[in-house]
Amino acid sequence: MNLKKNKNLIICLTPLQMLIADSILRMKENEEYTFICICYGYNDKYDLYFNRINDKVSSSFLYQVLSVNKIGRFFDLLRYKKNIVKKLDKKFNNVYFASIDNPFVQLALSTVEYNNMISFDDGTANLWVNSIYNKPVDRGVIQRIISKLVGISVNEEFIKARIFRHYTIFKNNMYLKGKSEFLPLFNLDFEKEQNSKVIKIFLGQPLSDYNFPIFNKENVEYILKILDVDFYFPHPREKEEITSVETIKTRKIFEDYIVELLAKGHFVEVYTFFSSAALTVANLQNVKVSAVVDNDTLNFFLELYNFFEMSGVQLVELDNIREKRYNSNC
Repeated sequence: MNLKKNKNLIICLTPLQMLIADSILRMKENEEYTFICICYGYNDKYDLYFNRINDKVSSSFLYQVLSVNKIGRFFDLLRYKKNIVKKLDKKFNNVYFASIDNPFVQLALSTVEYNNMISFDDGTANLWVNSIYNKPVDRGVIQRIISKLVGISVNEEFIKARIFRHYTIFKNNMYLKGKSEFLPLFNLDFEKEQNSKVIKIFLGQPLSDYNFPIFNKENVEYILKILDVDFYFPHPREKEEITSVETIKTRKIFEDYIVELLAKGHFVEVYTFFSSAALTVANLQNVKVSAVVDNDTLNFFLELYNFFEMSGVQLVELDNIREKRYNSNC
């Protein structure tokens, strides 16, 4: 089957996915693209990266998911199918996507014809052995019925078996080994300003799903203090507001913001718990990344932190930070 040799479909769910998609577009700029952005919470960051992609493709669609339960999701999928999927060309050469478990992605893959499935990273989900990307998903009866009714005929294992190539932004990524190709996320070929200032940034993330004492707001504020952090970069889905240090307000996602600082000649020290965004900048010149851990989080995320260390991230134990702080005050 040889379908639409230079016409491709690209599907994104997050600003990071759109940043990666932008790198793919730069690499294959002579081809034609249709772009779908599936959004679970539209904000300024989505707007920035959607428009960046929109300027480079022949057609684009934006679908905002509004449902909060399974029945609502059923009607969301029907609206998406009617208003977007049915309006797509039915034949493409390559279909690019990241979220293999997402029903909106799966519905598009079940509907259009294509020569190749090409995937790309979705943060640390591709790295962690226990994530949905690396083990079968056990869906309930209602989810399976909804999938069948709306016309979804593929699942994660079906997709993984048929992926032709996987673009990864992590050099040591073992996900789909043999099919993976490293994709540089940034073009750093620019003239840097001369500046020797070191900026310390703590990279936040939504932590309410994890019941570890180290992630409590009071403990996070304490960690920022003993690390002498200059700025806090929040995640859009964080529920707790950090007030002890200045919060960075920008439309750019973290990776793009760091490159902006590097262009100004700054040295950047990044601290985080386990954000994948820190991994994507860990190997950039003039960037040092450290992950703050304690015994509980180190044991729980051991495989992930092993990958962090392989990628040049230094693990900083909370007890050691306390001890150094105490000694410096003596």
